[in-house]
Amino acid sequence: MFRKIASLFVALVVAAGVMVAVPANAATKISNGVACKKSGQSTKAGGTTYRCAKNPLVSSKKLTWLSVECLNTANIYVNTRKLLPSIKKSSDARVAEIDVDLKKAQADYAEFVATGPAKIAAIEPKLEEAKSNLAKLKADTANASKNAEAIKQWGLAVEGWQEALDNLGPVGKAKFEKAISRLQIFKSTAISQYTNSASNVSDALQMAKLICAKGF
Repeated sequence: MFRKIASLFVALVVAAGVMVAVPANAATKISNGVACKKSGQSTKAGGTTYRCAKNPLVSSKKLTWLSVECLNTANIYVNTRKLLPSIKKSSDARVAEIDVDLKKAQADYAEFVATGPAKIAAIEPKLEEAKSNLAKLKADTANASKNAEAIKQWGLAVEGWQEALDNLGPVGKAKFEKAISRLQIFKSTAISQYTNSASNVSDALQMAKLICAKGF
């Protein structure tokens, strides 16, 4: 009798263990961060596809289930981060080139401002002289044919001196300022090439962390 009772007790314990073990195993929910064993294995849970892989966002080599969205976003982050050093190198090189041109343009502008008044003072009398000679030749209508070549040359002289004065005045100043402004824009663009890329990498990391969160 005792043996029958003992045997029945053992049978009940085993049965109870089986009953407990099955629900516990079945209750394991697949989600980001849940351990898995076979790399590359895929499964679906709650309409989401998961893959057994190492998380690209952490140094651990442990295999866990990760959603396909998590893996794609994490890989985008990893790949863009790898490009940052070359982008930085390219950006720095371009900025250095622009700085050379910018310093020269600023130096030329400074010289323009410093020497402009003296050059204008030297050119104005020559312009007036050319205008006067041209006017006299044009007024000599009796010798219009004879003076045709001289009129042409003095006309060119007037145009040349006038252009020189314009370039030393507001027109020239505007050209210098425009050139300097363009170089500054180019420099800002070259710098933003890296800063924007770094910002994109940071955004990609934050997005990957969100999508790859444990339990998601």
